[in-house]
Amino acid sequence: MDAPRMRSPRSACLLALFAGVGLSACVGYTPSPTPGRGEFVGETVTFPAAEDILVAALSEVVWRYPVDGEFAISFPPALPRERIERVLQRLDEPRAHMLTADRLGLPTYRIESIQVVGDAATVQLHRPVGLPRPATGESLTQAFTLQLRGGVRPWRVVSTRAWPVGSIAAPLLSVVPEPPPPVPRSPAAPKSASDYADPSRR
Repeated sequence: MDAPRMRSPRSACLLALFAGVGLSACVGYTPSPTPGRGEFVGETVTFPAAEDILVAALSEVVWRYPVDGEFAISFPPALPRERIERVLQRLDEPRAHMLTADRLGLPTYRIESIQVVGDAATVQLHRPVGLPRPATGESLTQAFTLQLRGGVRPWRVVSTRAWPVGSIAAPLLSVVPEPPPPVPRSPAAPKSASDYADPSRR
């Protein structure tokens, strides 16, 4: 069975125009790994509905295809850490974590792409099958294509297509870097006798 062809945001916008949908309704994110360098290209996930769509899609697959114990989620690399934290909080699954360097040994669900046109969205994600390699986090995966509807109503999954295990290559893992340590405050310079003598220097 052939892998699904995911339309780019630009082609989705063109389809929306021919269908009479305004450009304001056309947003999307489609990361694609560059084989040589392992980088991702695509538009930044900035539209507010991204979090609602991710929560609905992840809830569907995690609930139907759970793993034992704790697990991680590999989010699109353009999604800021604070938005990932909000998605995890709304997912309401205490076993779920964002993928960081120290969690590569956990089974990992991967978000491959999000496409939104008007009140319809398509999400491609992968679930882990079997245990990952502790050093790299790589494992066998199964791909899912989820169709969602929402917009003015809460986003919900209306159909799910499960692809055969291993038939679609999983996207590269996107590890969330650790936040930089806080900048230490410089100690105040010691005051001299003249500072104490002059009130304006206190």
